[in-house]
Amino acid sequence: MNNIKVKLNNKYPINLATTSNKNKELDQYIFNFKPNSDLEPEVILPISNSTQKKPKMIRVLIAEDQLTCQQIWQSYLEPEPDLEIIGIAIDGQVAVELVNKLEPDVILMDINMPRMDGLSATEIITNRYVGINILLLSISDNVQDIQKSLRIGAKGYFLKSAPPQELVTAIRNIHKGYFQLGQGLIEKLDSETSAISEQQLEHAHHKQQLEQALNGSDLINLSKSKLLCPERAEPASNLENSVVVFPQETSQKRLIEPNFNMLLLMLSGLLVMFLIQSDHKWVSQLSNSSTLLPHQVVPSQDSSATTILPVETIKVNPVDSYQRSRFYTGSAVARYTSQLGFERSGQLVRINVDEGDQVTTGTPLAYLDTSNLKVQQQELLAQRAQAVAQLKEMQAGPRAETIAAAQASVRNLQSQLELAEKKRSRRESLLQQGAISREQLDEVVSETSVLQARLDEAQSQLDELQAGTRPERIEAQVASIKQLDASLANLEVELAKSILKAPFAGTISARKADEGTVISPGQSVMSLVGNEIEVHIGMPVSTAERIQLGSTWPLQIGAQTYQARVSSLLPVLDSSTRTVTVVLTLDNLVTKAVSPGQVARLKLVEQIPTSGFWLPTTALVQGGRGLWSCYVLGEPAQSESIASEAINFFHIQRRDVEILQTESDRVLVRGTIQPGDQVIVNGTHRLVPGQLVRPMGKLL
Repeated sequence: MNNIKVKLNNKYPINLATTSNKNKELDQYIFNFKPNSDLEPEVILPISNSTQKKPKMIRVLIAEDQLTCQQIWQSYLEPEPDLEIIGIAIDGQVAVELVNKLEPDVILMDINMPRMDGLSATEIITNRYVGINILLLSISDNVQDIQKSLRIGAKGYFLKSAPPQELVTAIRNIHKGYFQLGQGLIEKLDSETSAISEQQLEHAHHKQQLEQALNGSDLINLSKSKLLCPERAEPASNLENSVVVFPQETSQKRLIEPNFNMLLLMLSGLLVMFLIQSDHKWVSQLSNSSTLLPHQVVPSQDSSATTILPVETIKVNPVDSYQRSRFYTGSAVARYTSQLGFERSGQLVRINVDEGDQVTTGTPLAYLDTSNLKVQQQELLAQRAQAVAQLKEMQAGPRAETIAAAQASVRNLQSQLELAEKKRSRRESLLQQGAISREQLDEVVSETSVLQARLDEAQSQLDELQAGTRPERIEAQVASIKQLDASLANLEVELAKSILKAPFAGTISARKADEGTVISPGQSVMSLVGNEIEVHIGMPVSTAERIQLGSTWPLQIGAQTYQARVSSLLPVLDSSTRTVTVVLTLDNLVTKAVSPGQVARLKLVEQIPTSGFWLPTTALVQGGRGLWSCYVLGEPAQSESIASEAINFFHIQRRDVEILQTESDRVLVRGTIQPGDQVIVNGTHRLVPGQLVRPMGKLL
């Protein structure tokens, strides 16, 4: 298999596998495609691998040329757990090409797109494929557009301004086979429904009788849903032009075979043979009944209580809201996660832990080489010892022997000075007598001056010794010792940084270096994941406003449900999902059973304001143009033949409805139904509008 790596945008890189001619043609189309100037500069292909189908997921393909609308629809659908966006097409032509490759369940199709509009693409897809449910989106509520979308096989029509919850509900409903119209659109079509002629109603009655005959056959048992393809149902007036399509599994998305007309011809031949063998009995009944218009009453001779079908009815009452449970998905994350490394450089000499080991706060994890730091420490300790000794000497003062020697030196110089002064006195006397020269006297005077200076110096040293060391010198020596202490403390810090310790209790998730590696400051050596677990769940802003800090909510993680407390609401809106992150804290005992990365789901019950009526699903009847209907009791009539029995019977009336919400065996609808109507809840496949029925039990 040749895999071609294609990055079509900054968000969704994919691999295209060229294994078949069909894939090669699509790949060639993608590479040769040159968008117009008004289109986005790139074709967006599947977001996820389309061959890996998730169970019970509705696969959605978005066809929209505006980038803003693409992002809005993605924000609507991505939080839904049962919806999966499998691809995005920028026009109708790309959407047609991607249907066969991606096999979507539902297509959100914009009507106004370049190259090929949404209506043309819808018609092509519904003609080629069975089971592709298309929901058209437009900014226009034009009746002609709505009618055309119904004719070409679309399963729904919504305005782009529809609320997100209505759009999501519509996707789920059309995937179940229900037709969907946006709010207010059914009223526009209701006026068109009233224009159906009596001839069309008569033709619909003939069609009903034919279906009943086919349902009663043992040879050919075809239901109404299998006689007409629900994706291409035509109005009753065009029954003769309808194409008969055999039912196929919607998950397979098989193409309609080109020899389909031959199969239809064979089926018609079998039906003719069956009619001949059954002596035309049911055909005569069908021809008699087909002459009655829906508003006509069966003649009195056939209107006995035994010929009028009994029906079960309920009285409907309006509701103004309904509850809907929604699941918001998030993930469990560790409250603390750290990439551990050293603050200093050095050689890694020992690692005490391995991946998966549990550690507590302060546990030594790894060591660096500290031989050079220890040498510096010894040198600083020696310098400090020397400085301390000098300080002690200064504080103790000079020794007595030193003072005595200084005193002796002073006395010696004093004696020498006295002798020199006597010599100078005698020389002055001899000079006056003329016995000596002036030079001899000057020598004696100079010697006296030198001795006097030496005596002053000796006396000063003696005074200093006797006074002791000055306070300033002691303070300077103390400061020198403190400086050495600071250097030793800094060295102790460097030694402490050579040991990597766990900052919190947790589990070693990764080991990124081994012994002998030279580590630089800040380099990651191992990863530590804390034991405390939090759950982060994204919610829309409107939903997050209902969440109160400190409140407790049930969280489903795996197969277990835990109680979690809301610890915080992150103030920053996620730019990709446009959601607010709600942080929930689990109990410490629970965190041992939860691993980071596990998917967590929070269930919220929302009250959705809307007006409608709850009906059982058995009351629904597939109507014309893809709409849904129900049967109600019309005006009562009294038969003369059964007057003594006091039994009322009624003409059936049709009410067009739109499905808003489904819950198990009931649906919420709105439309032409009125409060207090008696709705027929079973056996609707045997009934047609205008038929006479008899309600079972007492009317409410």
